[in-house]
Amino acid sequence: MNKRMHIVWAGLILTLVLAACQAQATPSASSSTGGSGAGNFSGAGGTGGGNFRNNPAFETRVAGDPALATRIASGGFGAGRATATPTPMPTIANVPTPTPTVITGSDLAAQTVQGYFTDLQNGNFNSASALLSAFSLLEANTTASQVADQLTQMKAQGYAWSGLKVVDSQPFNASTILVHVQYTLTAPDPKTNKPVQSQKDELWPVRQEAGQWLYNWQNIIDFNTLTVPVQEIYGLTIQPLQLTRYSDHLTMTVLAQNATSEPIVIGQPNEVLATFHFGSQSVDAVDTRYIIDSYRSYTNVNITVNGLYKTFPTSVDLIKSPSYPDQPWFTFNLGS
Repeated sequence: MNKRMHIVWAGLILTLVLAACQAQATPSASSSTGGSGAGNFSGAGGTGGGNFRNNPAFETRVAGDPALATRIASGGFGAGRATATPTPMPTIANVPTPTPTVITGSDLAAQTVQGYFTDLQNGNFNSASALLSAFSLLEANTTASQVADQLTQMKAQGYAWSGLKVVDSQPFNASTILVHVQYTLTAPDPKTNKPVQSQKDELWPVRQEAGQWLYNWQNIIDFNTLTVPVQEIYGLTIQPLQLTRYSDHLTMTVLAQNATSEPIVIGQPNEVLATFHFGSQSVDAVDTRYIIDSYRSYTNVNITVNGLYKTFPTSVDLIKSPSYPDQPWFTFNLGS
Protein backbone atom coordinates (compact mmCIF):
# COMPACT_ATOMS: atom_id res chain seq x y z
CA MET A 1 0.00 0.00 0.00
CA ASN A 2 2.74 2.39 0.87
CA LYS A 3 4.44 1.50 -2.35
CA ARG A 4 1.35 2.47 -4.42
CA MET A 5 1.07 5.82 -2.59
CA HIS A 6 4.64 6.60 -3.40
CA ILE A 7 3.99 6.00 -7.05
CA VAL A 8 0.89 8.26 -7.00
CA TRP A 9 2.75 11.07 -5.30
CA ALA A 10 5.61 10.73 -7.74
CA GLY A 11 3.22 10.99 -10.71
CA LEU A 12 1.45 14.01 -9.21
CA ILE A 13 4.73 15.82 -8.62
CA LEU A 14 5.85 15.04 -12.18
CA THR A 15 2.59 16.41 -13.60
CA LEU A 16 2.93 19.66 -11.63
CA VAL A 17 6.51 20.11 -12.82
CA LEU A 18 5.54 19.61 -16.49
CA ALA A 19 2.67 22.08 -16.14
CA ALA A 20 4.97 24.69 -14.66
CA CYS A 21 7.49 24.25 -17.47
CA GLN A 22 4.80 24.59 -20.13
CA ALA A 23 3.54 27.82 -18.59
CA GLN A 24 7.08 29.16 -18.48
CA ALA A 25 7.73 28.42 -22.22
CA THR A 26 4.44 29.66 -23.71
CA PRO A 27 4.59 33.41 -24.72
CA SER A 28 1.73 35.83 -24.50
CA ALA A 29 -0.42 36.16 -27.62
CA SER A 30 0.76 38.75 -30.14
CA SER A 31 -1.59 41.45 -31.33
CA SER A 32 0.16 41.37 -34.76
CA THR A 33 0.66 38.56 -37.22
CA GLY A 34 4.07 39.79 -38.32
CA GLY A 35 7.54 39.43 -36.83
CA SER A 36 9.98 36.66 -36.29
CA GLY A 37 10.92 37.37 -32.65
CA ALA A 38 9.24 36.40 -29.36
CA GLY A 39 8.16 39.90 -28.38
CA ASN A 40 4.64 41.12 -27.86
CA PHE A 41 3.94 43.72 -30.60
CA SER A 42 1.19 46.25 -30.47
CA GLY A 43 1.75 47.33 -34.10
CA ALA A 44 2.31 45.40 -37.28
CA GLY A 45 5.04 47.63 -38.60
CA GLY A 46 6.37 51.12 -38.82
CA THR A 47 9.56 53.00 -38.19
CA GLY A 48 11.63 52.11 -35.09
CA GLY A 49 11.64 49.06 -32.84
CA GLY A 50 7.94 48.61 -32.21
CA ASN A 51 6.00 48.74 -28.93
CA PHE A 52 6.44 45.72 -26.60
CA ARG A 53 3.91 45.38 -23.75
CA ASN A 54 2.73 42.84 -21.13
CA ASN A 55 5.88 40.77 -21.23
CA PRO A 56 8.02 41.68 -18.20
CA ALA A 57 10.44 38.85 -18.81
CA PHE A 58 11.17 40.02 -22.33
CA GLU A 59 11.45 43.67 -21.24
CA THR A 60 13.90 42.61 -18.53
CA ARG A 61 15.91 40.69 -21.12
CA VAL A 62 16.02 43.72 -23.42
CA ALA A 63 17.07 45.98 -20.57
CA GLY A 64 19.99 43.67 -19.86
CA ASP A 65 21.06 43.29 -23.51
CA PRO A 66 22.10 46.66 -25.12
CA ALA A 67 22.75 45.00 -28.53
CA LEU A 68 19.21 43.59 -28.59
CA ALA A 69 17.77 46.96 -27.55
CA THR A 70 19.66 48.70 -30.39
CA ARG A 71 18.41 46.14 -32.91
CA ILE A 72 14.81 46.60 -31.83
CA ALA A 73 15.13 50.42 -31.86
CA SER A 74 16.48 50.39 -35.43
CA GLY A 75 13.56 48.32 -36.71
CA GLY A 76 15.61 45.25 -37.31
CA PHE A 77 13.65 42.78 -35.20
CA GLY A 78 10.38 41.09 -35.96
CA ALA A 79 7.38 43.15 -36.97
CA GLY A 80 9.06 46.29 -35.73
CA ARG A 81 11.29 46.35 -38.88
CA ALA A 82 10.79 49.50 -40.92
CA THR A 83 8.91 49.08 -44.22
CA ALA A 84 11.21 49.73 -47.20
CA THR A 85 10.17 52.59 -49.49
CA PRO A 86 10.22 51.42 -53.15
CA THR A 87 12.53 53.38 -55.46
CA PRO A 88 10.46 55.04 -58.20
CA MET A 89 11.27 54.06 -61.80
CA PRO A 90 12.99 56.78 -63.81
CA THR A 91 10.68 58.76 -66.05
CA ILE A 92 11.37 58.29 -69.76
CA ALA A 93 10.56 61.31 -71.87
CA ASN A 94 8.26 60.80 -74.85
CA VAL A 95 10.79 61.06 -77.66
CA PRO A 96 9.04 61.37 -81.04
CA THR A 97 9.76 58.60 -83.51
CA PRO A 98 11.84 60.05 -86.36
CA THR A 99 10.07 60.12 -89.73
CA PRO A 100 11.97 58.03 -92.29
CA THR A 101 13.45 60.02 -95.16
CA VAL A 102 11.72 59.25 -98.45
CA ILE A 103 14.03 59.40 -101.46
CA THR A 104 12.03 60.24 -104.58
CA GLY A 105 12.81 59.74 -108.24
CA SER A 106 13.46 63.46 -108.49
CA ASP A 107 16.12 63.17 -105.78
CA LEU A 108 17.83 60.31 -107.62
CA ALA A 109 17.65 62.16 -110.94
CA ALA A 110 19.26 65.23 -109.36
CA GLN A 111 22.03 63.02 -107.92
CA THR A 112 22.70 61.64 -111.41
CA VAL A 113 22.97 65.14 -112.84
CA GLN A 114 25.35 66.21 -110.07
CA GLY A 115 27.52 63.14 -110.60
CA TYR A 116 27.57 63.61 -114.38
CA PHE A 117 28.45 67.30 -114.10
CA THR A 118 31.19 66.63 -111.54
CA ASP A 119 32.77 64.19 -113.98
CA LEU A 120 32.54 66.78 -116.77
CA GLN A 121 34.13 69.43 -114.59
CA ASN A 122 36.98 67.14 -113.51
CA GLY A 123 37.57 65.70 -116.98
CA ASN A 124 36.48 62.16 -116.01
CA PHE A 125 34.75 61.60 -119.32
CA ASN A 126 34.64 57.81 -119.16
CA SER A 127 32.80 58.05 -115.84
CA ALA A 128 30.52 60.74 -117.27
CA SER A 129 29.62 58.65 -120.33
CA ALA A 130 28.75 55.72 -118.04
CA LEU A 131 25.88 57.86 -116.70
CA LEU A 132 24.25 58.22 -120.14
CA SER A 133 21.08 56.32 -121.00
CA ALA A 134 21.24 53.60 -123.63
CA PHE A 135 18.08 55.08 -125.13
CA SER A 136 19.70 58.44 -125.86
CA LEU A 137 22.89 56.86 -127.21
CA LEU A 138 20.90 54.67 -129.57
CA GLU A 139 18.83 57.60 -130.79
CA ALA A 140 21.99 59.65 -131.38
CA ASN A 141 23.57 56.67 -133.18
CA THR A 142 26.62 56.73 -130.93
CA THR A 143 28.21 54.84 -128.03
CA ALA A 144 29.44 55.75 -124.55
CA SER A 145 33.09 55.47 -125.61
CA GLN A 146 32.48 57.72 -128.61
CA VAL A 147 30.88 60.32 -126.34
CA ALA A 148 33.91 60.13 -124.02
CA ASP A 149 36.18 60.74 -127.02
CA GLN A 150 34.02 63.66 -128.14
CA LEU A 151 34.15 65.27 -124.69
CA THR A 152 37.93 64.80 -124.59
CA GLN A 153 38.25 66.64 -127.91
CA MET A 154 35.99 69.42 -126.65
CA LYS A 155 38.17 69.89 -123.58
CA ALA A 156 41.26 70.11 -125.81
CA GLN A 157 39.51 72.82 -127.80
CA GLY A 158 38.92 74.88 -124.65
CA TYR A 159 35.54 73.70 -123.39
CA ALA A 160 35.01 73.67 -119.62
CA TRP A 161 32.03 73.25 -117.28
CA SER A 162 31.70 74.84 -113.84
CA GLY A 163 29.37 76.28 -111.22
CA LEU A 164 26.50 73.80 -111.38
CA LYS A 165 23.31 74.73 -109.52
CA VAL A 166 20.37 72.34 -109.44
CA VAL A 167 17.34 74.61 -109.26
CA ASP A 168 14.57 72.01 -109.12
CA SER A 169 13.20 68.99 -110.92
CA GLN A 170 9.85 67.98 -112.37
CA PRO A 171 8.46 64.69 -113.68
CA PHE A 172 7.73 64.83 -117.40
CA ASN A 173 6.31 61.35 -117.88
CA ALA A 174 6.46 57.94 -116.21
CA SER A 175 10.10 57.35 -117.16
CA THR A 176 11.60 60.85 -117.47
CA ILE A 177 12.35 63.65 -115.00
CA LEU A 178 13.50 67.09 -116.12
CA VAL A 179 16.18 68.54 -113.85
CA HIS A 180 16.47 72.33 -114.04
CA VAL A 181 20.15 73.29 -113.98
CA GLN A 182 22.21 76.45 -114.22
CA TYR A 183 25.94 76.42 -114.91
CA THR A 184 28.80 78.20 -116.64
CA LEU A 185 30.05 76.91 -119.98
CA THR A 186 33.42 78.03 -121.30
CA ALA A 187 33.75 77.58 -125.08
CA PRO A 188 35.97 78.99 -127.84
CA ASP A 189 34.56 81.93 -129.74
CA PRO A 190 33.86 80.89 -133.37
CA LYS A 191 35.53 84.06 -134.71
CA THR A 192 38.48 84.63 -132.39
CA ASN A 193 38.87 81.09 -131.00
CA LYS A 194 39.33 82.62 -127.56
CA PRO A 195 37.52 81.09 -124.57
CA VAL A 196 34.23 82.81 -123.76
CA GLN A 197 32.06 82.11 -120.74
CA SER A 198 28.27 81.91 -121.02
CA GLN A 199 25.61 81.24 -118.42
CA LYS A 200 23.37 78.28 -119.21
CA ASP A 201 19.85 77.70 -117.94
CA GLU A 202 18.61 74.32 -119.15
CA LEU A 203 16.36 71.35 -118.46
CA TRP A 204 18.29 68.08 -118.44
CA PRO A 205 16.19 64.94 -119.03
CA VAL A 206 17.03 61.98 -116.81
CA ARG A 207 15.54 58.62 -117.77
CA GLN A 208 14.90 55.54 -115.65
CA GLU A 209 16.51 52.47 -117.17
CA ALA A 210 16.82 49.07 -115.45
CA GLY A 211 16.36 50.61 -112.02
CA GLN A 212 18.84 53.46 -112.62
CA TRP A 213 18.36 57.13 -113.41
CA LEU A 214 20.61 58.08 -116.36
CA TYR A 215 21.14 61.35 -118.21
CA ASN A 216 19.78 61.60 -121.77
CA TRP A 217 22.59 62.67 -124.10
CA GLN A 218 21.80 65.80 -126.15
CA ASN A 219 18.77 66.45 -123.91
CA ILE A 220 16.45 64.16 -125.85
CA ILE A 221 13.19 63.25 -124.10
CA ASP A 222 11.47 60.82 -126.48
CA PHE A 223 10.34 60.34 -130.06
CA ASN A 224 7.32 59.28 -132.08
CA THR A 225 7.70 57.27 -135.28
CA LEU A 226 5.21 58.43 -137.92
CA THR A 227 3.20 56.50 -140.47
CA VAL A 228 2.11 59.23 -142.86
CA PRO A 229 1.35 58.88 -146.60
CA VAL A 230 3.75 60.44 -149.10
CA GLN A 231 2.74 63.67 -150.82
CA GLU A 232 4.17 65.14 -154.03
CA ILE A 233 3.92 68.57 -155.68
CA TYR A 234 6.03 70.34 -158.30
CA GLY A 235 8.29 67.30 -158.53
CA LEU A 236 9.11 67.44 -154.78
CA THR A 237 8.12 64.43 -152.66
CA ILE A 238 7.84 64.79 -148.87
CA GLN A 239 7.10 62.18 -146.22
CA PRO A 240 7.36 62.86 -142.44
CA LEU A 241 9.27 60.05 -140.72
CA GLN A 242 9.70 60.91 -137.04
CA LEU A 243 9.00 63.50 -134.36
CA THR A 244 11.79 63.84 -131.78
CA ARG A 245 11.17 65.80 -128.60
CA TYR A 246 13.99 67.51 -126.69
CA SER A 247 13.85 69.60 -123.53
CA ASP A 248 14.02 72.87 -125.50
CA HIS A 249 12.84 72.02 -129.03
CA LEU A 250 11.03 69.51 -131.21
CA THR A 251 12.27 68.21 -134.56
CA MET A 252 10.41 66.56 -137.42
CA THR A 253 12.60 64.45 -139.70
CA VAL A 254 11.27 64.09 -143.25
CA LEU A 255 12.14 62.26 -146.44
CA ALA A 256 12.65 64.78 -149.28
CA GLN A 257 13.06 63.69 -152.90
CA ASN A 258 13.55 65.84 -156.01
CA ALA A 259 12.33 64.21 -159.23
CA THR A 260 13.18 67.19 -161.44
CA SER A 261 16.31 68.18 -163.29
CA GLU A 262 16.66 71.42 -161.33
CA PRO A 263 17.52 71.96 -157.62
CA ILE A 264 14.56 72.83 -155.39
CA VAL A 265 15.13 75.32 -152.58
CA ILE A 266 12.82 75.33 -149.56
CA GLY A 267 12.87 77.62 -146.57
CA GLN A 268 13.79 80.74 -148.49
CA PRO A 269 13.68 84.12 -146.72
CA ASN A 270 10.24 84.94 -148.14
CA GLU A 271 8.73 81.62 -147.05
CA VAL A 272 7.55 80.00 -143.85
CA LEU A 273 9.23 76.61 -143.84
CA ALA A 274 6.65 74.98 -141.53
CA THR A 275 3.89 75.70 -139.05
CA PHE A 276 3.20 73.09 -136.36
CA HIS A 277 -0.26 72.80 -134.82
CA PHE A 278 -0.56 71.60 -131.23
CA GLY A 279 -4.32 71.44 -130.97
CA SER A 280 -5.40 75.08 -131.03
CA GLN A 281 -1.83 76.39 -130.71
CA SER A 282 0.20 77.11 -133.86
CA VAL A 283 3.96 77.66 -133.82
CA ASP A 284 6.23 78.47 -136.75
CA ALA A 285 9.38 76.47 -137.26
CA VAL A 286 12.90 77.86 -137.18
CA ASP A 287 13.82 79.38 -140.55
CA THR A 288 16.17 76.93 -142.23
CA ARG A 289 17.15 76.83 -145.90
CA TYR A 290 17.47 73.49 -147.66
CA ILE A 291 18.59 72.74 -151.20
CA ILE A 292 17.22 69.51 -152.62
CA ASP A 293 19.42 68.63 -155.56
CA SER A 294 18.00 67.20 -158.76
CA TYR A 295 17.21 63.50 -158.74
CA ARG A 296 18.36 63.19 -155.16
CA SER A 297 16.70 61.78 -152.04
CA TYR A 298 17.40 62.90 -148.44
CA THR A 299 16.21 61.04 -145.34
CA ASN A 300 17.61 63.44 -142.77
CA VAL A 301 15.95 66.78 -143.41
CA ASN A 302 15.15 68.16 -139.96
CA ILE A 303 12.54 70.85 -139.39
CA THR A 304 12.70 72.34 -135.91
CA VAL A 305 10.33 74.29 -133.68
CA ASN A 306 11.68 75.81 -130.45
CA GLY A 307 10.16 75.19 -127.03
CA LEU A 308 9.20 72.39 -124.66
CA TYR A 309 5.94 70.67 -125.58
CA LYS A 310 3.96 68.29 -123.41
CA THR A 311 2.30 66.77 -126.49
CA PHE A 312 3.33 66.06 -130.04
CA PRO A 313 1.87 68.21 -132.84
CA THR A 314 -1.39 67.08 -134.40
CA SER A 315 -0.60 68.46 -137.87
CA VAL A 316 1.95 70.50 -139.81
CA ASP A 317 1.88 72.82 -142.84
CA LEU A 318 5.03 72.87 -144.98
CA ILE A 319 6.31 75.66 -147.26
CA LYS A 320 3.99 78.61 -147.16
CA SER A 321 4.57 81.48 -149.58
CA PRO A 322 3.91 85.05 -148.39
CA SER A 323 1.68 85.47 -151.41
CA TYR A 324 -0.49 82.48 -150.44
CA PRO A 325 -0.14 82.01 -146.65
CA ASP A 326 -3.31 79.94 -146.46
CA GLN A 327 -2.26 77.55 -149.20
CA PRO A 328 0.83 75.61 -148.08
CA TRP A 329 2.50 73.15 -150.42
CA PHE A 330 1.89 70.30 -147.99
CA THR A 331 -0.41 69.66 -145.04
CA PHE A 332 0.14 66.48 -143.04
CA ASN A 333 -2.09 65.01 -140.36
CA LEU A 334 0.40 63.61 -137.84
CA GLY A 335 -2.18 61.69 -135.87
CA SER A 336 -0.90 62.76 -132.44
